[in-house]
Amino acid sequence: MKLILTILALFIISSVGATDPAPQVPVVGKVHVQPDHRYPWYYERFPFMAYKDTVFSSESEFLWPEGYHRPDSNSLSGYQLWASYLPLWHRQRELRSLYSGKIYNADQISRPIHFPRWRTQFSDKTIALELWAQYLVVKKRPFDFKIQPVSGKPLIYDDYLSGSLAYNGRDEVIYTPTPKRDSSYDEFSAFVELCDRQSNYKTLAGNCDSVAADKLLPGDMYITWIDEGYKGRVVYLLTMVVDSLGHKLFTVGVGCPEECEFY
Repeated sequence: MKLILTILALFIISSVGATDPAPQVPVVGKVHVQPDHRYPWYYERFPFMAYKDTVFSSESEFLWPEGYHRPDSNSLSGYQLWASYLPLWHRQRELRSLYSGKIYNADQISRPIHFPRWRTQFSDKTIALELWAQYLVVKKRPFDFKIQPVSGKPLIYDDYLSGSLAYNGRDEVIYTPTPKRDSSYDEFSAFVELCDRQSNYKTLAGNCDSVAADKLLPGDMYITWIDEGYKGRVVYLLTMVVDSLGHKLFTVGVGCPEECEFY
């Protein structure tokens, strides 16, 4: 995960993303459907997809600028490639919050991103941890997930499985040694939730590397914050398309400061 702390470029990139819907998409019931022969490829990388044999993707849902195409996949890391292919929901789906209900009508956004919600707290900061966690789940590498929290020692999955969770007077995580538990989806989900509670926007930035504006790639983030990091915003660069001169355009994903779906 990388970041660049600039707010001006955020609006520039947001304004040039390819977000116009493709015309003449078949309709099944009330849902526009684009059957995609690449479904097995998508499902292998995004096993949380709810649809069977159907993919709503940047290719099927957006009209790309003339002369632009995806870059050579060999030029991206595994995570960058994965983030650039995140599937979408259908165009009739509104954006919702668990607590507030509908946030936007379907015609007020480009698309909700087809991404699982592991827990009730799902701010735009949470999404950063969830993206990395889901990628590691797909790659069967959950023990690679670790962060430096607001204070205290780094949070490491192996330590979490080897102890009983407690907190000291500074609200820092400490463990009482116990027989090591087996790793599981539920254990990893609980650990990621712990990491989310122990982090803020400032520490999210601190757990990332900086990247220059002309080096941006899928999976990179813009992170801003105030109030020592407890308030902020995160914007995610997702699908990237390039032309023959090397110019880049991105679609961007965002969440909400409190709680809503990724869109």
